[in-house]
Amino acid sequence: MNATWMLSLMMVMGQASQAGDVTRQVTELNRLTGTEAIRSGYRNLITNREAGKRVVDAAIDLLDRKTDGPEKLNTNALYVLGRAAFHLRRNDAGAKFLRDHITQSLELQSPSKILQGYNALIFNLYEVGRFAECEKACQELLDLNLPESADEEGLIKKAQSNVLRRLLMCQARQGNLEKAEQVLKRLERGKALRPIGAADLRCRLLREAGKLEETLKAYQALIDLVDNDEEIKDKEQKVEIIDDLRYSMTGVLMEMKKVDEATTILEQLLKKEPGNPTYNNDLGYIWADNNKNLEKCEQMIRKAIEEDRKLRLKTNEKSGDDAPDDNASYLDSLGWVLHRKGKNEEALKPLLAASRMEGGLNLEIYDHLGDVLAALGRKDEARKAYLEGIEMASASRRDQAKKTEVEKKVKALK
Repeated sequence: MNATWMLSLMMVMGQASQAGDVTRQVTELNRLTGTEAIRSGYRNLITNREAGKRVVDAAIDLLDRKTDGPEKLNTNALYVLGRAAFHLRRNDAGAKFLRDHITQSLELQSPSKILQGYNALIFNLYEVGRFAECEKACQELLDLNLPESADEEGLIKKAQSNVLRRLLMCQARQGNLEKAEQVLKRLERGKALRPIGAADLRCRLLREAGKLEETLKAYQALIDLVDNDEEIKDKEQKVEIIDDLRYSMTGVLMEMKKVDEATTILEQLLKKEPGNPTYNNDLGYIWADNNKNLEKCEQMIRKAIEEDRKLRLKTNEKSGDDAPDDNASYLDSLGWVLHRKGKNEEALKPLLAASRMEGGLNLEIYDHLGDVLAALGRKDEARKAYLEGIEMASASRRDQAKKTEVEKKVKALK
């Protein structure tokens, strides 16, 4: 990343209370180039939420004034602002930025930038529960036809199958499961989807529609289908696919509060892969959440962090990147089990670390941070953590249920 640009950004972040400086910070985003710089620009906006909101509001003012020249926002600036605005729950602003990004990208006839804008718009509309708008955006991308000379690599066409899946999931979330099923059946008949692919999508649609018992049955049918599929010649590959599907079932079981059934599957998976960080973390977290096997939980979660760190280091060594951060979810699990063991001072460190990571900016982690702060008697800080978490809640059923619980905690602190 350009050092001069970074210094300038840090200076204006520190002076965000001045209107001119905030506008300058917005226009500085036009200088972002390269994946890492774009990611850092986004991270800077979302990790300081109040300053980030001021930047988003100033950027909307610039768009409304239809400024040109150096103040006109380019595609990179609009992309960063769009993603950040959604995360800061300035949803209308986020949609506007990303729509402008798409418009500019269409004018440039840049398939990669068009996809960048649509992918961000579709993901974020879905995340905040604007399913009808998300469905519309999916349909727009499905209907898009760039000249072959512009899309020589067929990027748009390759992306459209995934977008269609998201469109059907939008329909399922809006209560139109039958409509989504009809499209799915047409895809099966036309052989646009293999039986396994269609069955997998059916599982996802049923879960999105909230039909959890049917989802479990569909997963079991899919496992049987994979097990009997003669086209999958590699036995190890077949086992891996089945294990992944069984792991997916644990999420459904937890949503149904069938804790014992979920832990049984995780124990079986962990027996086969004792070093798997995901299995260690998930089982450890579930037990901690239910106040069971706390000593063993802590060992498993620490093992998850250690094994995950090894995997990340290997990946980064190959790419030449710096040493990676730990997984925010695993740090959250560690903080949670320490809290369950009554070690709140010790629990605070991993939870604070997780809450400052890009991957840790979510309701669950801030809820846990609030619980630990409350247990330490730091009520004002706990209230702040709870309120920030509430603002980050997604439209998922899990988050919406958790949001109700956290709102009660805020009231209880008064």
